[in-house]
Amino acid sequence: MNKIKMIGLAVVAVFALMATVGAASASAGATLCSTNTSPCTGTQYGSGTKVTGQLAAGFDATLTTSIGNVTCLKSTVGGVLNNVEGHGEITSLTFTECKLGTTSCTVSAVNLPYTATAISTAATLGQGNGDLTISAKAGGGTPGASVVCGSFINCTFSNGDIILKVIGGNPAILHAESVELSRSGGICPSTSKWDATYEVTSPKPLFIEPLP
Repeated sequence: MNKIKMIGLAVVAVFALMATVGAASASAGATLCSTNTSPCTGTQYGSGTKVTGQLAAGFDATLTTSIGNVTCLKSTVGGVLNNVEGHGEITSLTFTECKLGTTSCTVSAVNLPYTATAISTAATLGQGNGDLTISAKAGGGTPGASVVCGSFINCTFSNGDIILKVIGGNPAILHAESVELSRSGGICPSTSKWDATYEVTSPKPLFIEPLP
């Protein structure tokens, strides 16, 4: 089984597909569509649409640190869209079957719910792909996860400005690569990075398209 290095934020990343706000001059706001057409000619996923995701088939999840690698075999996430322009919330996040070597670990999301931004960039126009930025909900804390592995790790990993790549499709695939995480707690490694490959299980197909 391939190992994709990641931790809680990777799961959060899947639901960055739910949110969209103003973008920089090199990019544009986005909508979530059932077809790879611009503007969207299929179903625009809107208010009340439930979104679910899981690790892509054939992959586990691993947080790479200076202490060792924490591997989780399963993780899921859930949320709901608030409007047709993609604004939404990440409301649930789970990790199970996690270990550091032979030591069992407990991995729990912190500071839920989260919001995020889907952006259709100039480089990906017409491809159904885009960039995703994860952030805290207004008034909330930084997205992250608490990791406890016996006497080896007792630390919270987080990042308030995460950018990931999304490949539209059936299902849509989301990828993060070598994202550095901040650390806080009693027993934390000196370094930590994560990579992730996840799939959106519902709705699908799903593509990121620019707003009209």
